Amino acid sequence: MGFPVSPLRRQEHVIDFTHFPVVTAKPPLIRPGHMELGDYSGQLQRQLSPMDFTKDVLVEMTKVLGTIYMLHDGLLLGRVAERWGDKVAWDREIRMWEIHTKYNGLYHAEALNVQGTPVEKCLKVQQINLGMGSLLYDLEVELMTPNVGIITNLHCKTVDFFLSHGEELAMYNVCWSIEQPGFEGIAKCLDPGMRCMPIKLIPRMNDNEPYCKWVYWLGDIKAGDPKGYVAAMNKAAEAEGVPQDLKDYSGPLHKRLGVENFCKETVAKLLVQCSRLYRILDGQWRSVIQELYGDEAAWELQEKVWGVSLGANSKKVSKALNIQGSPVERCLKLLQVNPGFGLLYNCTFELESPDVGIVSNYRCTTREFFEKMGGEVNLSRICGDMEQKLMQRFANTVDPGLKVKPVKLPSVQQRVRPGTGIDLADPVPLNSEYEPICKWEIRL
Repeated sequence: MGFPVSPLRRQEHVIDFTHFPVVTAKPPLIRPGHMELGDYSGQLQRQLSPMDFTKDVLVEMTKVLGTIYMLHDGLLLGRVAERWGDKVAWDREIRMWEIHTKYNGLYHAEALNVQGTPVEKCLKVQQINLGMGSLLYDLEVELMTPNVGIITNLHCKTVDFFLSHGEELAMYNVCWSIEQPGFEGIAKCLDPGMRCMPIKLIPRMNDNEPYCKWVYWLGDIKAGDPKGYVAAMNKAAEAEGVPQDLKDYSGPLHKRLGVENFCKETVAKLLVQCSRLYRILDGQWRSVIQELYGDEAAWELQEKVWGVSLGANSKKVSKALNIQGSPVERCLKLLQVNPGFGLLYNCTFELESPDVGIVSNYRCTTREFFEKMGGEVNLSRICGDMEQKLMQRFANTVDPGLKVKPVKLPSVQQRVRPGTGIDLADPVPLNSEYEPICKWEIRL
């Protein structure tokens, strides 16, 4: 019989994920929290940790982020199609996911301390995945042998979305073309020899059929389980029952598991890791456009997409946290808990009056990244005109009358290195000896 052969066309530019740095996947430390906020309708806090919210709020925020993440990808695809055509757009979409999946798999594995055989780890990562698992879909996973596993998607919101919008062609592009290299990329980042293929894809012949079903394997698919590894693991999972507060996913594989099954600290860590992936996805889209059309076109695309994405971002986060207050206060709160801003930096947020607020950033991981890459053009784009435009657009999603101006911006020559500013895990003292990297005024 031999190895299964995928019926799908292999992309010519599938890249090898054997060698790449993994140190960036380490999750940052998170500041301790002293409150148990059930939402953010109350007073603005000068600094806020994800740990200041209840576990239920963190679970909801993580699920909202999954929607924002996929929406942002779809907006980029749509913009590229409008300008350069469908063929280029889908080619770039596949290219982006081939690059992105290596980060996706590793970031989830690090956040949850995923352990097990390579195939088992892959099932666990897909089960709690920002763009695939329980955040968006209804998955069941099963380890057949130590090196063979099955993922079944019982309900796919992406297919439902495409069908409801009359975009069947786009749906088939995703299910028949993009998923194969994407899923294989996640598999290969956990073990370069791992393979995957679909057992079942759309269309569904009846309502009882799953939307899709995938097999992952490593080595000889017929090797079996001579040492009883899977039987022992299933017994341990049955004895554990439905987990409520898992500290990580180093234990047995559970057939059905969601982010709500982990403890608050782990959900907070996952939320921050997924926020990093959200920004990475955006940057990698810019890179794959830059490959074909140059830096100027890539930045123009990115700015336009953020201009649209910010509105949905603001609306979804505001609803999830029931954010209340004056327009300026609501804007500060939304920036503070935003997966594209406040969760990734070390900032303070202060109301000087109901109609004037100040945001000060003391640690900018995005700037540090670009400094390592050695791109002054990128730094001037991020910290200059583009940032001001996006901050203004974000504020206007809250209230059209809000005005944003920079009080302080870094120069291109100013170098900000890790360790010279206040660490992400440390609060900024009231009378800090450190100068902020940038400072913004928001006024009504």
